[in-house]
Amino acid sequence: IRDRVSTQSTWGERNEPLDRLFHVENEHGIRHYEDFNISSKSYNRLMLSEFNWKDDAFSILMDCDMKTTADNLQSEFNHVHNLNLGGPAAELNPASFSRMVWLYVHRVFGIVHDDYNYSLVNSFFQDKGIVKIVKGFIKRTACYPETTTGAHFWDWGPHFHVQDRCHIAQLSCEARKQAELIYGLRAVSEANLQG
Repeated sequence: IRDRVSTQSTWGERNEPLDRLFHVENEHGIRHYEDFNISSKSYNRLMLSEFNWKDDAFSILMDCDMKTTADNLQSEFNHVHNLNLGGPAAELNPASFSRMVWLYVHRVFGIVHDDYNYSLVNSFFQDKGIVKIVKGFIKRTACYPETTTGAHFWDWGPHFHVQDRCHIAQLSCEARKQAELIYGLRAVSEANLQG
């Protein structure tokens, strides 16, 4: 199914299997994340108005008699999303910050939320140095989690407590999981439509 859908799909068109869309092998045969170029002409972004978690992916799981799995995933996403920030980061609106992290990860994986102003990601903090650190950490934990070390937790200075850094890592990983589920369940949906 994966090969058939990936070669006929308009949202990931590269004529290669879906698992190759974001992961490529280097000269040593090691697979790694490849940046999704949001402006690429080689493949299209996935607009959430076309297929999203709440209306489409969750429903597919429910239709496949996976209600418990769907409910558990939704509960997990909600729990991580609703954790609060502490320390100096507590002055940020927790819901807005969590949403920013979540949607930034989705965009890194080529999923675009039509209703979100992505320039807010860069303007969330007055200190441009912390913006670079936070975005780098989010991308590392979402795209290269195996390379994250303790040093990446300590490069932030006084801006965030360790619990906040852990929360950001959790948000990154859960948003990636949801992005992968959206892509996978979209492929299932397209395969079912094609018969």
